Amino acid sequence: MDLLKLESLTGDGVISRLLYREEVTSTNDMIMEIARQGYPEKALALCEIQTAGRGRKGRHWESPAGSGIWMSLLLHPQRKDLLLSSITLLAALAITRSINEELLEMGFADSSQTLRNNTDTKTSSSSILNAQIKWPNDVIVGSKKVCGILTEMISDGTNNNIIVGIGINVNQTAFPEELLEKGISLAMATGRQWNRESLVVRVIKHLVLLEDEFENVGDLSPFLEEYNSLLISKDKEVVLTADNIDFPDNPYTARGITKTGALIVEDKMGKSHDISFGEVSVRGLLGYV
Repeated sequence: MDLLKLESLTGDGVISRLLYREEVTSTNDMIMEIARQGYPEKALALCEIQTAGRGRKGRHWESPAGSGIWMSLLLHPQRKDLLLSSITLLAALAITRSINEELLEMGFADSSQTLRNNTDTKTSSSSILNAQIKWPNDVIVGSKKVCGILTEMISDGTNNNIIVGIGINVNQTAFPEELLEKGISLAMATGRQWNRESLVVRVIKHLVLLEDEFENVGDLSPFLEEYNSLLISKDKEVVLTADNIDFPDNPYTARGITKTGALIVEDKMGKSHDISFGEVSVRGLLGYV
């Protein structure tokens, strides 16, 4: 990672501190160190290798060297009523925006259509590509996952420290066999190598601006139209699953999110239900999305 290309984040005042290590357990652990020491400003931690990268529900996250973006942003929201889950949704929105901006600049059409479900690295630049969101915390290109988000909070009773961990598959050319069905990298989707530093800068700038606006308003209402337009399952049938919870009306139809970030689903009788962020998993009828 070329840190000189990331200096604009501190030079423009987007963040106050940039941390980098070649190898760490995870960037969330890395940023927790300074959060526990009481660091009061926004900070960003990056690495090349995570030996214990983790995702939602404690799942392991593959973090090979030199090919992806493994980073964590430290935020200090002033409101005491902000939902941690809302920050996760904002991160997904910031990442999706950033990828779509890069795709547009690379000559890929900005469209509601998605890449056909393959991993052909020779994909033509005339293919239609765009990134979408799989509620609550996955970013999707071509029906496959390119990014995961893990948001954590440290509170001392007075101040809230929010850590947004982001892993983006950027320039990988292959995945372990167990991940092939649902994982893809941006390079595999487009047939081109990506500038990781440029994408980092875009994502962090978008996320900081989104979080500032969110804190001023207090909910997700300013972002609902954009988020719902990017929701890959909107108006499609989905299956809900969770440990110790029965969903007898599966499948449901996803209708979008609420201003608190809950997923609105409609049962077969047309009745709406709000599904809160937590241990609920959402799957399409035919697979991952």
